[in-house]
Amino acid sequence: MRPFCARASAPSTGWLELPAVSEPGDVDLLELLKLAPEFLMMGFAEQPLPRAVAVLPQSVSGRVLIAIDEAGKITIVGCPDQKKKEGINLMVGDLLAASGRLWHQPFTVLAEMFGNKDGRALMAQLRSRAGGSLDEAQLKTAIEKSLDEGRFPVMIVVSTVDSAVEEMMNYLKGMNIAVRLLTYDRFVTDGLEIVVPRVVGEEPEVAKPVAVEKEPSPFLEYTPKVSTFEKPVEKKTYKPFPVEGTTPKQQAILERLVYIEDLGLIHRGFEFFSPRAAQRPESEGTIVVAVDSTRWPFPRPDEVIVVVRTGREHLAGVLGMKPQEVEDFLRNLPREEKREQKGVLLLWARNPYEANQLINELRALKEVSQTRPPGIR
Repeated sequence: MRPFCARASAPSTGWLELPAVSEPGDVDLLELLKLAPEFLMMGFAEQPLPRAVAVLPQSVSGRVLIAIDEAGKITIVGCPDQKKKEGINLMVGDLLAASGRLWHQPFTVLAEMFGNKDGRALMAQLRSRAGGSLDEAQLKTAIEKSLDEGRFPVMIVVSTVDSAVEEMMNYLKGMNIAVRLLTYDRFVTDGLEIVVPRVVGEEPEVAKPVAVEKEPSPFLEYTPKVSTFEKPVEKKTYKPFPVEGTTPKQQAILERLVYIEDLGLIHRGFEFFSPRAAQRPESEGTIVVAVDSTRWPFPRPDEVIVVVRTGREHLAGVLGMKPQEVEDFLRNLPREEKREQKGVLLLWARNPYEANQLINELRALKEVSQTRPPGIR
């Protein structure tokens, strides 16, 4: 594997030098980012430079990094393996769950990703690349603030911007994720191979939700895996919703919403019950799918409203999380949401695309609940 050698320069004109090779090929971006995390922000003027990176554990792709800059801000970095057919699909699934794995976690959980829980390895990496004096106490406080705030920005780094990458970016923006795309230009001069970061479409703002019909995306069927050691299971059969009284558009949405069952809930009619509540005939559904325009919450004929009860006796209890954590996570959905009463959240699905987004978020939420250390729930 070729070594990378970073040369210091201003952020807006940053560049990296690599030893010349007889047969130049694509740059190993994952290795570059590990050895020179500053590459991520060299193309952005007046931005703090990342000084430490670590591969996010428990990821399927192994291509998602956690980057920490000299101001203590955390960025989630995706570096898909574009040579593999499923490389982008696997990484997208990891990105959906990455934010939840870090959000509200203590400093020790993040620090352990860099070597040890007390943060010595992390601080050593930051100090070695930042140079000069480093106020470790102040930096730790900034990192803890970033963990508590969540909503981490995402940076996608690719060798080639093709249609698959563009579709991935559109999907992530539709998921209400603040995402940037970075690639590079590569030159050979005076016996040196030079890599210059190039920002693609300087649009870091979060995309606004668009309630229009969209073609199915290859990323929508990804199901995050909590552990690679799980025993293979037979393909699950999902119980369909009743179709009587529903419109064709609602039926297309309902075909996607059957996957709500993946949360470990029991499906009956238009309701999903926790295993314990399902044994009591008078129980209310933890998640109720509303299609009748004449009954609360009065959905239109072309939409479905998903009523989520987030209290501890409902979804929070099923997932072993705090009700506020569940609500905050679901509010990341790029659709209209409304809180009718305490412990009840309404989520709109106006087309199959939005229904897929909702299912992906619910699956990621379940994975987050399973990966939290004991005592954090």
